[in-house]
Amino acid sequence: MIKSQLIDKARMELKLGNYSVGSATILDDPGILPQVQDYRRRLSGQMIPLDRPSIRERMPAATYHVSRKVDGEFTVLVYREGEVFTLNPGGTVRMGMPWQEEIRKQLLVAGHTQALIVGELYVETAERRSRVHDVIAVTRQPQSLADLERLRFAIFDIISLDGEPSSENFPETWSTIQKLFGDGTLAHPVEAKFLKDPAEVERQFDEWVEQQGAEGLVVRSDEAGMFKVKPRHTLDAVVIGFTESTDERQQRVRRSKLRPRCVPDGATRFGDRNQLPRHHLAEHSRRCHQSHGARFF
Repeated sequence: MIKSQLIDKARMELKLGNYSVGSATILDDPGILPQVQDYRRRLSGQMIPLDRPSIRERMPAATYHVSRKVDGEFTVLVYREGEVFTLNPGGTVRMGMPWQEEIRKQLLVAGHTQALIVGELYVETAERRSRVHDVIAVTRQPQSLADLERLRFAIFDIISLDGEPSSENFPETWSTIQKLFGDGTLAHPVEAKFLKDPAEVERQFDEWVEQQGAEGLVVRSDEAGMFKVKPRHTLDAVVIGFTESTDERQQRVRRSKLRPRCVPDGATRFGDRNQLPRHHLAEHSRRCHQSHGARFF
């Protein structure tokens, strides 16, 4: 049996090349997953959702760290004594992605022995904005090594470094991120800048979100708090069913997709779950309504 310091590699499922996937149950240290889950819960609890008109209404005067919100999978990179893998709050362990080797070398050269680095796993796409379903498709079943080489890791925080919690002063943490990973290509700091007031945050929202199509902004200040700023979309909808999550998000509604079908009487019926993107579902329903004054049931 091949066994590393933290992972029993014989229990990992080999997907392609060196890329393999497993469960947190194979970790020798059972304390890592709770750290990841606790960080995610605290982050979600601290972040205040806003739309653009609320920026000046809700954000006090302060200096803000503003980053482009990446539409990917929340992921924590675990590094210990030269070994590297990722762990998400659901307990999925991944090894052998090309970007992991890049970040392993960076930490090794810097002389660090342990690290928990927080970021967003996403897929590099040239023609459109990357979305979380792109990550799911590649990580579950990559078709080629080129697929794996498109994976990127956008770093936005550090939980701990060499066993010590990161500074409560976020500008210091960000300086550490830039120093360690600023030259990275596959693993890199999330695109971000410091802005001096809410008016500048508004202008940055207009540039990144309205003009360039980003998902939103993540805005944080040690004094003023944390905000997630996204466009507001108003929809009329009927809840026709739901499924419950079974992992750390238990008791929350899990997103399920249902296939719409426009029938001759003008109604839109919904069939079994499939992989139809939500924007396609909305467009289909809109066409039905325009053509038939469609009813939904």
